[in-house]
Amino acid sequence: MNASKTVVQAAIAVLGLVAPVLAPANAEAASGDGNAACHITADNPHHSKGSPGWIVGKGRISCTADIDSLEIIVQIERKQGGNWVVVSGPDKTSYASPKANQKYTGQSNFGCGTGEYRTAASGSGVYGGRPSGSMAWQYSGIVTNPCG
Repeated sequence: MNASKTVVQAAIAVLGLVAPVLAPANAEAASGDGNAACHITADNPHHSKGSPGWIVGKGRISCTADIDSLEIIVQIERKQGGNWVVVSGPDKTSYASPKANQKYTGQSNFGCGTGEYRTAASGSGVYGGRPSGSMAWQYSGIVTNPCG
C-alpha cells in the first residue's frame, strides 16, 4: 500500500466514545451489553474524481453497536510556515440511528493548490440518550500536491 493510500485509524476508546460514556441511561435504553466502541479513520486527501480541480478529505466512523446518532467532523489542513492551518471545514455530517459495523462518511473539499495537506477527522455520538465526543483529532498521512 503506498503512502497516498494509507489510513490512520484510532479506536474511539482513545477518543472517549465508549461505555460508560456511551452506556445506556438504563438497561432498557439499548440492546446488547450496553457498550459501544466506535472507530474513526482519516483518509489521505486526494484529487477528487467527481469534481476535478478539488482536493477531498474524507473521514469515516463505524461503531460496534446500533447507537442513537453520530456525527463525523472533517477538515483539510495545509502546512504553512511550519504549522498546520485549517483550509477547509470543519464540515459536519450527522447520521440518525446508525447501524452496527457500518461505515459512515463525512468529507471536506478544498480547491487544488500546491503544498502539503492532511485530513483531520473527529466524531461524536449518542448512545442510550447519553452524548459523548472525541477528545482528539485523528490525522491522515501527509500528501504533497494531491492534484499534481
